[in-house]
Amino acid sequence: MASQHILSLETNQQGRDFVVGDIHGMFTALDNLLKKVKFNPEIDRIISVGDLIDRGAESHRVLEYLEQPWFFAIMGNHEEMCLESATSPSTYKNWVKHNGGAWWESIDVPKQQAIREAFSALPTIAEIPTNNGLIGVVHADITARIGWNRFKETIAKDESLRHFAIWSRARYDRYHAVGSTENIQGVKLVIVGHTPTSKPLDVGNVRYIDTGAPYINAKDLGKLTMMQVQPSIKLFQQKTKKKSIWGFA
Repeated sequence: MASQHILSLETNQQGRDFVVGDIHGMFTALDNLLKKVKFNPEIDRIISVGDLIDRGAESHRVLEYLEQPWFFAIMGNHEEMCLESATSPSTYKNWVKHNGGAWWESIDVPKQQAIREAFSALPTIAEIPTNNGLIGVVHADITARIGWNRFKETIAKDESLRHFAIWSRARYDRYHAVGSTENIQGVKLVIVGHTPTSKPLDVGNVRYIDTGAPYINAKDLGKLTMMQVQPSIKLFQQKTKKKSIWGFA
């Protein structure tokens, strides 16, 4: 890790690297995806775009994954809400009542403390060197004003840029308003989550892979997407309807 804000991985020469979209407590769906790709924890790696928790029924399992040496994650806005809720009653109320955080009140204080400690160590962004070029991972968005290298240099000291990376939908909104957006220079591809889409969406060289895993009753959502990025590009999905999660469909 180059800094507390940047996770810089070395090239995986032995196995495969996968980037998984917003899990939101749907960890059984992730387990099924790992079985589908014959995931090998000895040589393969998972990098999460963040939003591991909330809305789904298994948010309490988050430490099972964060404690694994093959699982990496960056900060999502839901992890940030969890951290901020420790000192902000208004954030806590908003998170628990309106943003899927009700599960928090069902776990004991030592586990709450352990989860917050793990979240506080999460970097803001990640980069993965691959056979196809450098791939960046950001939870929500990356501003078009600067390229990847400048973005990395600035993220630690610019709180507004960090907030943009975790919360913004400006690029997605601009794409739908005018039909185009600028590429991010200095990187082959940037993979983001945060904004649910019915299928993975390419906006310039930014790819959106949050396909609404916890929205199991939504017609066009209810899927967990995982993208293999090393040694080659492949896409995998798991439906999160209950019968699909448990292997009946």
